[in-house]
Amino acid sequence: MTFILITGNIDLSTGYIVSLVSISCGIMVKTLELSPGLVILLCLLIGCAAGAVNGLLVTVFQIPSFIVTLGTGMILTGLAQLVSQNTSYHDLPDGFRAFAKAEPFSLPITIFYAIIIAFIVWVVLHKSVFGRELRALGLNAQASRIAGINEKKSVFITFVISGCLTAFCSILMTIRVNCAQPDLGGSNFSFEAITAAVIGGTSLLGGQVNVPCCVAGALIIKCIESWINILNLNYYLYQAILGIAILVALVADALKNRAR
Repeated sequence: MTFILITGNIDLSTGYIVSLVSISCGIMVKTLELSPGLVILLCLLIGCAAGAVNGLLVTVFQIPSFIVTLGTGMILTGLAQLVSQNTSYHDLPDGFRAFAKAEPFSLPITIFYAIIIAFIVWVVLHKSVFGRELRALGLNAQASRIAGINEKKSVFITFVISGCLTAFCSILMTIRVNCAQPDLGGSNFSFEAITAAVIGGTSLLGGQVNVPCCVAGALIIKCIESWINILNLNYYLYQAILGIAILVALVADALKNRAR
């Protein structure tokens, strides 16, 4: 989501990509009985394809990303329900689950996946030419185009990256719950991702990003969710807190920009 927001766009389809990839995992490992490595590769390609469709619609047809991703999200969730016939796949094969169930150094391997991905994203956004181009596009797209930055290509790539990482996340979530579901993601997942990025200092207006703070933002909102579950409070309180958090972050961002 950070890749998308830095360019001044938004992606509301991420949760629905999670759902489609999850049920695709179930079909491929349970019904088609494909090898775990091939299933993971195909699921990542599904995520890339979904992101590519979003990117093409936004860049080629100049349609606002909010509308595009809302529409494609509805299509994806419909496809997930159609291909699954509203059923779930339980008890996934051990060979497939091993991808996310290993515990090197007595720690869940998903922690290492998160650290590696966060480091790569930090390098790309903070240390590479591509990252500087994305920040420039978010700050001033017109000036960036004059400077020779290919806006359409850069925005398209960010949507593909987002789709791929979302698919990877879906695979890990599916393995964690040991169930491929056509409703694993949904709108709440997209909103959580946006909230984490915004709390972490990524501006919805584009151009500003801090990857370590985005990681911290994700940890904060999940700690809040865990706290609400431990205290056995109403889950809707969690949604209200997320809404308050993102509004506070937006107001703070607006005040900061006004001060400049």
